[in-house]
Amino acid sequence: MVSETHILPNRYTGKVYIFFNQDEGYEAEYESNARIYRIPKSGILRTQFKPNSGWIDSKKYLNFYYEVDDSLIPLNKFISGRDSLVNLDSNSIVVFEYGTGIGWEAFGQGEVNTTTYIVDSFKNFNKRDYSLTKDEFDNWNK
Repeated sequence: MVSETHILPNRYTGKVYIFFNQDEGYEAEYESNARIYRIPKSGILRTQFKPNSGWIDSKKYLNFYYEVDDSLIPLNKFISGRDSLVNLDSNSIVVFEYGTGIGWEAFGQGEVNTTTYIVDSFKNFNKRDYSLTKDEFDNWNK
């Protein structure tokens, strides 16, 4: 397992989709031996990276940030039931429902390996539809 650094546009909320092995996707980028995923405003990243393999220790290997004026602001993570919500209010922006998948059917593109997660407040979690539409998939780089 290689560490991952996810860099999101400032104030982005919604579902994030990372599609791997994409010939037309962004080139692989590393910093300090960590994969860098620069998530576009669409929330959809198509990358030439192969899927990251191995067991993921979210505390050690996964890091999420907002990019603000060339600075990185860390985001809270709630990856599993072990993570604490005690000190978070319902308006706090967190990363949750992180998961990887194999064989996701991507709108006629065949089976695609993916990572997905949600960036939002707990207050909004049950109020929003995080589904990916074909139009969003087709306009991934905007």
